[in-house]
Amino acid sequence: HGGTQIRGSERVLLDLLRNIPPESFHPVVAMQGEALLGSLAERGIAVERVDFAELVISNTESRFPFGRYLRTFARLRRMARQRQVTLVLANGGAPCQMGVPLAASLGVPLVCIMHHPAPRKFQFFWLTRLVRTMVYVSEHTAQHTRRLIGAGGAVVHPGVDVARMRPAELRDPSLRRGAGIPDDAIVFGQVGALVAYKGQSTLIEAFADLSSDVSRARLVLIGDGAEADQLRTFATTLGVGDRVVFTGFVPDVLPWLQHVIDVNVLPSSEEGLGLVTLEAGACGVPTIGADATGIRETIIHERTGLLVTPGSRAALAECMRALALDSSKRCAMGAAARQHVEQSFPDTSFAERVSRIMRDAIDEKRTGIAFGRSGRWSWPRPSAPSGAMTAAATNASLGQR
Repeated sequence: HGGTQIRGSERVLLDLLRNIPPESFHPVVAMQGEALLGSLAERGIAVERVDFAELVISNTESRFPFGRYLRTFARLRRMARQRQVTLVLANGGAPCQMGVPLAASLGVPLVCIMHHPAPRKFQFFWLTRLVRTMVYVSEHTAQHTRRLIGAGGAVVHPGVDVARMRPAELRDPSLRRGAGIPDDAIVFGQVGALVAYKGQSTLIEAFADLSSDVSRARLVLIGDGAEADQLRTFATTLGVGDRVVFTGFVPDVLPWLQHVIDVNVLPSSEEGLGLVTLEAGACGVPTIGADATGIRETIIHERTGLLVTPGSRAALAECMRALALDSSKRCAMGAAARQHVEQSFPDTSFAERVSRIMRDAIDEKRTGIAFGRSGRWSWPRPSAPSGAMTAAATNASLGQR
């Protein structure tokens, strides 16, 4: 279910597709929206544009476009048969609602990459209880989902393209100057959608406390979202509107991490993993992150960054002040963060493990092992396709599902 922007789950999918063994898989991405079209075209990956109609009924929202759902299902099934698809990969929980019956009708395995915790009501409508092979991007997401639906599965942390995401040999001041940031400023930055759970309001409050005695400090918020206007007003109300830069959506954050931001900050109350923490680390930028959710799996406290009490304005300001006033500590943490990402979070490792999981799922299916934990579904054994294996992937939006 692609959105209008390339965010975390989309980047994970792109990294997987870039590193997937070409001798084993020939992927075709079924997706809505246009955000991924250019990136997929560059990689020569086939695309099927479809209309994903999500079915949800609850006390707060009801969407039941059953006709659209059936038309999309029929189209995907025809496409999958024509391409001799041997595995369906659901990139997120929401695509499982289409992926589960599609895989069942084709007699092929389904693998779901779960990026984010989600409420029980969504798990019910997404049919995730019927997914046999789950991949979780963090232990936090795994524990949450297992508690709701009892689904096992492997925890496989996504990685970062460390060859591309790396510190600049020499910082270019032009991007700072273009944003009105002094060359000698100490810049704290956050990358992400401007939405309530990302904690930008707490960050602006903490920055206001910090800037009262660290005049060189600046804050950059990279992203766009429903809270944008409210946050701008909030910064002005606190008297720091001239020190907070709102960039809007940025298609590539690499130049900002290489040339502008000195300390990455992620005070979110909810993150599946917090991929931007790893991207910042790869660029030699330490992170101050909330000691909660998947964020704590990406930061080694006092070594690659600092973990802070979630939602605490005072604690966040204290951590920001500590790094603002100690350049040697910032540099040491940034170097350690780069080393940590290189050793523990390379993107090739994620692709290798997920590829192995997909191959195992295909092999199990070919041997006739029953598919589906509950035993309520009887999955037909497919005839072996000719030629190389083909994977169909549906793309899910980050940060919500």
